Amino acid sequence: MMPTRTKPAFASTLYKGKFVGVFLLFHVFVAQLLLWKEYGPVVGSMHGLWVCSVSILLCAYGMLANNATAVAASMVAVSTGHFLWTIDTMYMGWTWSSDTIFDIASFNSVNGEPTRETIYTTSHHIWFIPLCVWWLRGMGERLEFKHLLWSALWILAVSAGTACVVPMECVPWDSPDGYVCFDLNINMVKKWWGLEDVYLFHFLDRNNGTHALIFYCYANFIHDFVFNGFWWSLLKIAVNGLEWEEEEEEEEGKVEAGGKKNKRKDKKQ
Repeated sequence: MMPTRTKPAFASTLYKGKFVGVFLLFHVFVAQLLLWKEYGPVVGSMHGLWVCSVSILLCAYGMLANNATAVAASMVAVSTGHFLWTIDTMYMGWTWSSDTIFDIASFNSVNGEPTRETIYTTSHHIWFIPLCVWWLRGMGERLEFKHLLWSALWILAVSAGTACVVPMECVPWDSPDGYVCFDLNINMVKKWWGLEDVYLFHFLDRNNGTHALIFYCYANFIHDFVFNGFWWSLLKIAVNGLEWEEEEEEEEGKVEAGGKKNKRKDKKQ
């Protein structure tokens, strides 16, 4: 739905958003080329299925088509992973080591060391959400509960597609440096991602023998509604602003309007 605001800021964001949408598509294209180079065509393509990666495509569509629901849903869908990734990255920068708090962030290549390529392909974990907030605020859009629901449906669809493609067993690749077998857990296809020491998240892991349907229902409910619901409530403040501020502005507007009416009555008298 087109926003009703017609201020210059809206026109500027609408114009810039088209370029940002093209940039997002370019970023995904370059990142995919680097993934193919790093992991080979099969595993590299599987790595392109991460929710945080395909959500960039959804966001690019939203900005190019002026679809606020697509932008908001893509932002909420990746909120838990991106915020935890950012915290882990800040911790690594502070301690100057590869140790993390949540076992989420990793910039390592196949050789176990970070490279310029791996940093580029994972950089969106840092800048993607602020970019979405900028666009939504500039367009005068509001973050609503329906966007949390749409994000959950989006994650379920991507996770189901990933489960049909990514196997439980490791995926072999004869790399230039020798034989490698990648143990992939893309979109939690076999177990909860990160937080390895927290039993609450891992006792129903699929690789422990839990039925796939039970695991996916449990994992997606916790991730999509409990975790993402928390971040959605904070993002709602970032996008919409504080509700009490808006109420005060409305009351001030009513007082001003009432004052103008009284002045008109005084003039008539």
